Amino acid sequence: MKKFFLFLLLFILTGLTGKTQSLIQKFVENTFILSDAFKSPDGYYFGSIGYKLNQGSILMINAIGTTDNFKPMIIVKGPVENGKEVIATLKSYDTSYNGKETNAVYILPETGEYNIFIANGRLGEKGTVTTKMGLGSIDWLDNTKIFPTTNNSPFSLALANLLRQAIFHFNLIRGEKDMWGNNKTTFVMPGADMKDAGTQIGIYTDLDAKMEVGYYNACQYSMGNFNYESKPDKNGGEYSYLYDQKDTAIAIKKYDSLKTVLTNALTTDFVVEREANFSLFSTKEDRHRIRKNGRRIIFAHKGNEAVIDPANHFYYLLASNKMKVELCLHSDNTKAEITLRIYSEEK
Repeated sequence: MKKFFLFLLLFILTGLTGKTQSLIQKFVENTFILSDAFKSPDGYYFGSIGYKLNQGSILMINAIGTTDNFKPMIIVKGPVENGKEVIATLKSYDTSYNGKETNAVYILPETGEYNIFIANGRLGEKGTVTTKMGLGSIDWLDNTKIFPTTNNSPFSLALANLLRQAIFHFNLIRGEKDMWGNNKTTFVMPGADMKDAGTQIGIYTDLDAKMEVGYYNACQYSMGNFNYESKPDKNGGEYSYLYDQKDTAIAIKKYDSLKTVLTNALTTDFVVEREANFSLFSTKEDRHRIRKNGRRIIFAHKGNEAVIDPANHFYYLLASNKMKVELCLHSDNTKAEITLRIYSEEK
């Protein structure tokens, strides 16, 4: 594999990548048919394309192989200045569970000619791969006109910044991936327990407006956990316990306080999509049902088409235009927990 990377560097320096072109569209699509035309000395087939890109650009690449023997590999090589290559900062790199799809997000530190290589990561395998490539701008994250704040409290400022990060499906603030495929967020939310296992970026299941189960990519923060005190239940068997649920009152008080803070932090561009007050405690039989208990309020943005073009949405890399903020108090027989989630409505 090291030989493959060295070969790509040599390939660029000798000027064999062909004519570059401007990325004049927000998103462009390409198809690479990997053949004997380009093959590394150690047996990997690849294709490439070059673009002149600006400093501070956020480059998003989605690659999908058309056959099961295709495992897309993405490599971005920056321009060479004074004999030294400009290195694009890799922020996110994910391969799908079946290996046929790869997504990558880079931040470009300098303006210049960048070469994008799409290879089949399976040794000696050819094939066809389709790609979508798009550009964002790092300046968006400092643009206070995009998801503005109503006040300058630390929570409001952090929430507005996080919403702008959500444009890129949080791919700029992903931390270390855990064994379940979730990522710890590197963005601090005031009042959240950053060390809690529930503070992470991942794929979640939840109830939509029709009370049907759906999936979405969200950044979640643990805003409070209340574990009930327990004692053995002499009448319930060796491993049966009785739980004192009095701390639920404390959890409800904190939830109501956070709901007020959240309401005051969001502008009128956010409206209450729905608010639900379920029974506080699920029964033993339905305790694992999806969040049909406790308290919940969901705010939905009216739409920010000026920033997010719905036609250019693709999974994992760019959110849709309907941002949502959810506060939830979830409770069962053993504990209560409060979570804050930021996500976008999937198509």
